[in-house]
Amino acid sequence: MAEKHFTLTSRNDWAEDRFNIIRKFVHDKQVEEHPDSGWIDVTEENINRLRDIWKAKEGGDWRNRLL
Repeated sequence: MAEKHFTLTSRNDWAEDRFNIIRKFVHDKQVEEHPDSGWIDVTEENINRLRDIWKAKEGGDWRNRLL
């Protein structure tokens, strides 16, 4: 079976962003010291968006067929 490739055309909250990988305790300390820093975890929201994209492209059973 030929492998399918998709281009993600949807923009999301991570698009064109940068990641600074730090240890969790450093992150926790920074959030504690600067609670109004504006950092918001959008992971779950974006996971749901990606699931919707895959469902639209591959149908409701995409996970069973592709994973």
